Amino acid sequence: MKVKHITEENKHLINSQTDTKETIAAITANASNTCGLTTPQTSVQSSADKKGRGRPDPNSNLFMYTPEKAGGPTDIMTGFHEMAKLILGERLSDTSLHPMHSIMSLFSFTVTPSGLDNEVAEQGAQKAKQLRKTFHDVTKDIRIYPEGKKNMLNCEQIFTLYLREFSFITNPSYYTNTLLKFILMFRQCLNIYGWQKRAEYEIKQHYGTPEYHQKYQLKMQNFQQFGIHSDFTAINNCEFAPEIANEFVTVFLDDPGNNMARLERADGIDLTQHFCNWLFINKLTCSKLSMAQ
Repeated sequence: MKVKHITEENKHLINSQTDTKETIAAITANASNTCGLTTPQTSVQSSADKKGRGRPDPNSNLFMYTPEKAGGPTDIMTGFHEMAKLILGERLSDTSLHPMHSIMSLFSFTVTPSGLDNEVAEQGAQKAKQLRKTFHDVTKDIRIYPEGKKNMLNCEQIFTLYLREFSFITNPSYYTNTLLKFILMFRQCLNIYGWQKRAEYEIKQHYGTPEYHQKYQLKMQNFQQFGIHSDFTAINNCEFAPEIANEFVTVFLDDPGNNMARLERADGIDLTQHFCNWLFINKLTCSKLSMAQ
């Protein structure tokens, strides 16, 4: 994987602190020097599209509106406990202790209802007045987040915003069995490779020199101090998320121990593209993912 980053220091910090034979030759993350600007969607489609198989472009606005996906609104917590248990198994005895549970539950319809007329009517006028926020009110709040606040969001929060946005327009089956599954698994992969990617970035100026390996080891030793107490996704934002695309598709998903939930490879590729493109468009990373031809 070939990666280039912008040179804005600390842009990626939080709290200051195989290839598939048919569908992918390699996934590369290329940073744009116009970070922060709204840019056209990637022009490279998956080879499945080019072969005329009818698979929608993951970077298009229509991707989440195909018949097998469209529906909603679906509560963001739909299927969470079952899917978290399936993915983590005995590693997590109580799924309510999953790091994303407390964040996602804040956006459950029990807290921020969908705002549909029939839902408000069922609750009654008096109860409706007591609702803290409707779904659309919260959406407006999120859209006006200043850039500084966006940079301070950690991965868990960003994953939740992504799930919240697309749970609203997808049916419960697709949301739980594909979209939620993907995010929970992508999170696991980022926690495996995240510190490595960050270390490589922070010593990139020494690449090819005799001291590179030593500096890399020192960086990783330093990061281990954080990793002992927190997941990578808890104390970093999503700046490096696109950089694990290759590892997720060609290594992580191939390991039965990681892919106990059996996420389909085609879905893994498509959603990796979709999620990383969403990150870029929403200025949550300066790395843009593209399919190498």
